[in-house]
Amino acid sequence: MLNQAAFETAFGLRVALNCIDETAVRSIDRKTFEGITTYIREQASKETSFNSFGLNVERDLLRAVVGTPNDTARFGNRLAGMDSLVAAARVDIDSLHLLLKRYLEKYEDEGFKSRFPWVDNITEVRDRAKLDVLNGALITQLRARDMSRKWLAVPDLMEWVDVGGFHYSEHAAGAPLPDIHFDTYFDFIRKPSEISVERLKRNRVFVYSAASEQTVQRWPVYKCIYAEVDMEDGTYLLNAGDWYCVDRDFVSRIDAEIGRIPQTALPLIPYRARENENQYNKRLARRLGSACLMDANNIHFGGGRSALEFCDVYTTGGVMIHVKQNRGSAVLSHLFAQATVSATAFLSDADFRDKLNTKLPRAFRLDNPRSRPESGQYEVALVIADAADGDLRLPFFSRVTLRSAQRHLELMGYRLTMTKAPVEP
Repeated sequence: MLNQAAFETAFGLRVALNCIDETAVRSIDRKTFEGITTYIREQASKETSFNSFGLNVERDLLRAVVGTPNDTARFGNRLAGMDSLVAAARVDIDSLHLLLKRYLEKYEDEGFKSRFPWVDNITEVRDRAKLDVLNGALITQLRARDMSRKWLAVPDLMEWVDVGGFHYSEHAAGAPLPDIHFDTYFDFIRKPSEISVERLKRNRVFVYSAASEQTVQRWPVYKCIYAEVDMEDGTYLLNAGDWYCVDRDFVSRIDAEIGRIPQTALPLIPYRARENENQYNKRLARRLGSACLMDANNIHFGGGRSALEFCDVYTTGGVMIHVKQNRGSAVLSHLFAQATVSATAFLSDADFRDKLNTKLPRAFRLDNPRSRPESGQYEVALVIADAADGDLRLPFFSRVTLRSAQRHLELMGYRLTMTKAPVEP
């Protein structure tokens, strides 16, 4: 039996990044956190640079790379680096130890950080001893009811209009909960002081259908935890069951930039705990008066291959309002992506504007949909309903996606705002 604790995490990746020619990459594996977490392998038909791949250095975690070393005589004709290192090299048995020594030296070399400074922005924690320390810190804080930067959220995208509620037991009595929170979970387990990682992984969150009242999805409670934990050696995140280490300077840069986003001047209304987004959007449109409901009003364009919502509520003042409840990274990242794609189509696609005009009430229509709009006359307003007290708190990976959307929208000339809508019982 191999001792997993003896493995060096990302050994091969570090060696490869120190050895491979930046213009001679053949393949990368990346883990992306936009919307739901996905694993992607991209291969090039010939050697190329990192820039030729779809790698977003702020949002993606590089897991593996394959390419040609810049010194093939010393390191071989091809390297594939991940945790392990795979090398294609011509070497005899008597000199093998010299080749392995060179690889070890490259593993210990920090030079790759100057060539690829983004590599350590986000790293996945897979060392068993470190995971035990992080889980121990989490449990200590949960037992002490320290809920700062911790909450429960569903880990996957869902059709929320079909969700009737949640329970922590598949056959629980009583009305389902409108959402999941640590307070209700603690009520369920009755003795939070006895909470453990094993119990968090054993207990389940059950999702019930609004139509059939049957269970339609379930996850371990542990997978539903979002937590940010500060340790002496860095900031760590628990997201969808996995731990990550995030560079503190990277966190500071992200937070400083999205901190510039102002609130909308529109008079928003509180969200009601048991209403869905469509019900809220209808009330908001009525309350604003000079606004129309666009929620669930999909526009098909691009030969019918694409369909998207223009926004949830649109005002005569040119404000495109997009509304979501703060229900975790997957939901919020979807919100930011939807707002960006819609704003891009509105600005750049005349056919999209033509079809949009047919769905808008007369008072809201564009005078000339074939003419490119002046983006500076429009506001993209992100409205996030959140029952938590205090300022709006977003999961880190959602903050990363938000900054990407912010840059894109501001580059196009839009005004971007973001506002918390409180949730009332």
